[in-house]
Amino acid sequence: IQKLKDNRKQYILFGVVLSAFFILVFVLNKLYPLYADDWGYIYSGKSFAEAASDSFKKLYNQYFTWGGRMVVHAIAHLLAWFGLAISDLINSLVFVFLLYVIYRISNKGNRVNSLLFLFIGLYLWLAMPAFSSTVLWLVGAANYMWGALIVILFLSAYYSCYMGGKEKKGWLYIIFFLLAGIISGWTNEN
Repeated sequence: IQKLKDNRKQYILFGVVLSAFFILVFVLNKLYPLYADDWGYIYSGKSFAEAASDSFKKLYNQYFTWGGRMVVHAIAHLLAWFGLAISDLINSLVFVFLLYVIYRISNKGNRVNSLLFLFIGLYLWLAMPAFSSTVLWLVGAANYMWGALIVILFLSAYYSCYMGGKEKKGWLYIIFFLLAGIISGWTNEN
């Protein structure tokens, strides 16, 4: 019974730490103004069909003139269409989810470790070269934070499937990893 109480306390503490990161990033997102490229992505007053048409034209033009990050730029267009209130909420959730995915990879097979999650969160917060440009700036978050999440999710699935000793074979896995690899690679302009 004591072990269950200790485990429950760890889950509660983990939830508190996770919530604290969400609240801090959400407040910072709310305080961060539209910046640089954000103004070219705003679709205020346009219907979804009009915004989608504009987005496809911009994405097509960007693909041939600027770079290949179509997945993350499509996310940036979608976030801009949602508006700042919703995109601030979504980007804050994505930041916490990114922390959680990194935590799950590093703590795989171990008990809940709130201190490790706190360390990972603080490390990313303090060591990221341009936190505001990669997490708070609307288009920057789509390019860098969302892109990193997509790549890390792909690597996590790949690691779990092939490196975790549970190799699975079959056409579905081949097709999944081919498509997921293309999508995750498409988040980077290189």
